Order: sequence, then structure tokens, then C-alpha cells
Amino acid sequence: MKKQTFDEYLFQGIEKLTFDGEIELNWDQSAFVFELNFTIQAQNTAHTALEWTDQQGSEAVDDTDVVNYEDSVLFYDPNRLNGLDYADDYLTIVPFAGKKGLSKAVLDAFLANLQDTLDDGESDLMDFLDPDSQAETFELTWDKARYDAYLAQQNPTAQQQFLPYPKY
Repeated sequence: MKKQTFDEYLFQGIEKLTFDGEIELNWDQSAFVFELNFTIQAQNTAHTALEWTDQQGSEAVDDTDVVNYEDSVLFYDPNRLNGLDYADDYLTIVPFAGKKGLSKAVLDAFLANLQDTLDDGESDLMDFLDPDSQAETFELTWDKARYDAYLAQQNPTAQQQFLPYPKY
């Protein structure tokens, strides 16, 4: 029987999430990384004027009937890539142990925190679009303390059970 890989386990966990947006898991075999991309969508019924802001500046958003907020998570092998070089481009970065992969505990804690992050993000985006909102910006954040709490709750057996990196 083929041993389940960490990307298969992660994909199965993603399918169980309750989330109205889009989620996809992409594998870059040459870079030895996985990218989990997701889009949070919200109706902008009040047609709140919006600007997209990043390090280069800000730009008005023309079509604001539906707001799509996109973000990503990077899973990487620290022996092949310095994830910290890319940390600013991702919601969070998750290192894995090369061919050994990731423990079930890490993946279960990640998925639990991702569900909370997506729930909070959808709610916060709708609040941001509310015409009575005082919020000037919307940004999704990864709650590391909450993730660490989920990880601490994991079964010790799951912390020792590694799901390998897939072979190709």
C-alpha cells in the first residue's frame, strides 16, 4: 500500500474546510515547494471606493461589485530555499523536512488555524466593506499564537508521524 504524502493529506484537509472562496494547491517540483493559494470573495453592495496598496504605492480599484482578496501560503524545504526571503510575499511560510515531509500534527494545526483565518478574513472583509466601518485598511493576518496553541493540542503520536514529500 502506498504511503500517503503530505500534499495528499493537506489536499484532503483543504477539501473539508468550510469556505466559500477558492483554494488551490500548486506544486513547483523544480523549486521543491508547494503554494496554497486562496481567494476570499465579498459583495460590495454599498460600492465602497477601494484602493489596492502595496510597497510600490496605491491604485484605485475600478470594478468593486465583488471584492476578491487573494493570498498564499508557502510550504518549502529550508535545505533548498531560504523561506525567509519570501516571507513578505505570503500569509505564512511553513518549512518541511525535505523528503521526510511534515508531521500530521503540523498539518492538522495548520488546517485548524487556516479555517479560523479564512473565517476571520471573510468576516473582516465584509465589515471593512460596510459603509459604517471605521476601518481604513483590510489585511489578512496569520495568528501564530493560535497556530502554536493548536499545535500544542495535537496528539504526541501525530507529532512523530511524518507524511513524506511526494515522489515524482
